[in-house]
Amino acid sequence: MQLRGLAYTVGIVPILVVYASYFIAVNHGHVPACIPNLEGCTSISSVGRHSPESLFFRATMIPAAVLMALYWLSYRQWLIKIQGQTITQHNILLFLGLVSSAFLVVYTVALGHIGETYALQRRIGVTLFFSCGLLAQLLAANLVWKRVLRGSLVLPYGIHKCLLLVCGLMLLAGLAVAPMSLIFPGVSQIDNIIEWNFAVLMYLYFVVTGVMWSVTNFRLSFAVD
Repeated sequence: MQLRGLAYTVGIVPILVVYASYFIAVNHGHVPACIPNLEGCTSISSVGRHSPESLFFRATMIPAAVLMALYWLSYRQWLIKIQGQTITQHNILLFLGLVSSAFLVVYTVALGHIGETYALQRRIGVTLFFSCGLLAQLLAANLVWKRVLRGSLVLPYGIHKCLLLVCGLMLLAGLAVAPMSLIFPGVSQIDNIIEWNFAVLMYLYFVVTGVMWSVTNFRLSFAVD
């Protein structure tokens, strides 16, 4: 079974879901109309808080989170296939990826519910989803880079550099939150802009992985003894 389709799905579908939910929310007057990546008129969470967009958001993002968990399982197997052995970093990568996927579910389930408990659940969910996801992607990109340098992995088109570039941009976006909050206190649009673009970059990473798996012809096979 070729895995590039899994990577493309994990990278493209959630972005389509978020923007589709945003347009539904705009059409129902639940959020203002703008270009959220540039103007930050609303947060990603806001596009999934009211019906009917919240129903659509949850019905699609929870399966997407399950596919993301399968993606990280596949990523670990791909690294093992290249290296030929299991190392601690592979297991750390899988742990971070599964935690990120699990808390995407936690965050998604809490959307659309009112109350401090659900608000706390959303904050914890989104924080661990993004932070563990970023750490997993950084570790994965580093492991790919090491294999390219050793010659055990040959990637055309500078694909490994694209992975590092995406990770670098995410790091810059994440590090920009604190100073921007100090420079522009109380301006939520800044945080929203960073959040929207960070999410796009995170999912773009999966798409780049799809290209990488395609050129390496990565497949999983299931055999019964």
